Parts: sequence; C-alpha cells; structure tokens
Amino acid sequence: MDAVAHGFELNGWLAEGVPYVDPPDTLLRRLCWRFLPRVGADVVPRMEHARIVERLVASSRSSDLLFVVKSDKIPLGMFADVVRLSRCPVVLWFMDSYANVREGLDRAKLASFLFYYEGSDGQVFKDAGVRARPMDLAADMRWYRPLNSVQRYDFSFIGTFYENRLDLLEYLSSALAGHRIVVKGQYVAALRPWTVLAFKKQYPHLFKVVRHVQMASHEQINVLNNASKIGLNMMRNGSIDSLNMRVFELCASGAFQLVGRCPALERCFDVGKEVEVFSSKEEAADKTRYYLRNEKARVEIAKNGRQRVAECHSMRVRTREMLDTLQREGVLG
Repeated sequence: MDAVAHGFELNGWLAEGVPYVDPPDTLLRRLCWRFLPRVGADVVPRMEHARIVERLVASSRSSDLLFVVKSDKIPLGMFADVVRLSRCPVVLWFMDSYANVREGLDRAKLASFLFYYEGSDGQVFKDAGVRARPMDLAADMRWYRPLNSVQRYDFSFIGTFYENRLDLLEYLSSALAGHRIVVKGQYVAALRPWTVLAFKKQYPHLFKVVRHVQMASHEQINVLNNASKIGLNMMRNGSIDSLNMRVFELCASGAFQLVGRCPALERCFDVGKEVEVFSSKEEAADKTRYYLRNEKARVEIAKNGRQRVAECHSMRVRTREMLDTLQREGVLG
C-alpha cells in the first residue's frame, strides 16, 4: 500500500495510506465466538470495522479518489459500507486473481472501476458488467535497487511453496548439489512435526537448503536478490496471462532472473536480453550452469532488466498509467 501511495505522490498527488488490520483476537471476541456466535461473527467485528469506515468516509469528503489495494483482506460488508458512504470514486486494484472467487466479483461490482491482475479474468468482469482494465504489477524502486554486495549464493528463491515450485526446487537442489543455494519461503515451519518428516521424505534435497520465513521485509528480499548470482522465479499454477511481483522486484534489484516461461513475459520484457526463461526443470538446471559460467552475459541481462523496470514497470509509471486510464474512462474529472 505504501508503494502505491508513493507512486501517486511521484505523479503529483497528495496521497494518504490508511492500513486495514484484522481486528485483535481479544478475550471478548473469543467468548462471543464460543457462546454467542451471532455476536462474535457479526456485531463485535462490525463495531471495530465501523471506526475504519468512519475514517475512510471522512477522508473521502476532501479526496478525489479512494484507491483500494488488496481488498480481499477487507470484509465484504465493510467494503460495501465504504463504497456506499464515500463521497468520491472507489477504485480497486486486484493484485491476484479473484474473478472466480465470489466475494472478489462482488467487490468488483461495487467499485467505480477495477484494475485486475490476471488478464484471462477480463471476460468474467465484462460479463458481470464491471468497468475494468488489466494492469500489471510493478516494483517500488526505493526498496529494490542494486547494493553492490558480494554474491554469496549461486542461486536463490524466495516465495510461497506452491506444488509446482516444490517439484522444481527439489529437482534443482539435487541437480545442482554442491552449489551455494538458498531457498526461503512459507511452508515447512507451518506444518505439524509429523508432517515435517513427510516433507523431508518427499523433498530430501530441498529440505537441506530451505529456510522458513514467515514474512520477509522488502529490505530483506532486496538483500537476498543482490547476494545471488541467479534469482529463480516461477509463476504459480493457474497464472495464464499475469506476472507475479517477484518478476519486477528481481529486475529492480539489479539481479539476473531465470523465470519459468509464460506468455505475459514477452509483453513486458525482451526475453533473452532482459530476463532469461526456462520451459522445463532440466532446462532450468542447464541454464543455471551456463550463466554461472558466463558472468559477462549474466551481468548484461541483469543490467538490461533493471533498466526496463525503471523505464516501464516502476510504481511511478504504473500509477501514471492507472490515472490516465481513470481520466479517459471519466472516473476522474
């Protein structure tokens, strides 16, 4: 959210960020959920949400735009109240695919306008009568930048451990054994002790190099990107016409990126000159070995990738694109 607000400020807007945080798990709420489900599930949260709604509505009286990021974190009823009471247009930016999630579509119908992440979702929104346009994600150049640090790792990965990523990481951890590898993500520590043993059995090579992180900061991610000769990336299953945030953040860090091939990459990058791609786990291993041996080519691609993000995929550029779209669509005067 801070990155988006900063992007608006870089385009000459006065922006205020209002974070939404889940209500605290108080003793009152626990007792209500236990003995008075109706109160626990409805009345108590609504009392807490009302304070946030009141603040947003008050801000809307002197604002030209209420821009909502990651609205899936906000209860639908609360979002409906904000839209109903707001004195200015309410615009959403979906940073994940929610077209086929009922509450996601319900939120989109309430908003004045929607920017969506997954290009293939467009027809769903069109059929539902939602005013919407696709919008790629972007990098905040304040957080992601070259550090000129020592590259201690041959390759690294940080992200959520979806099944397709686990299979790739297990193969690479085995095929590239002996290289300096670091894998960070959310999975192992969240498992119960007996299922950790099952994870170790299923992914024995990955288990040796994995490090659990609950939530890495932008600074920590940028440090890891800079400390790695190769930054590995892969879209999760279900991504058809979209790029995750890591695509832009790796390049912004000045890191060399090896990413799973997908159609959206060619829309945003010159593949082979700004990022490198793979279509199979075997190709990923072969290209990792090749670029570890060819530093000059690796550094050149990393430099080109950063330049592309700075020119076309920074948060400043992306917010400008959204503002121009909103003006063309008549959402903003």
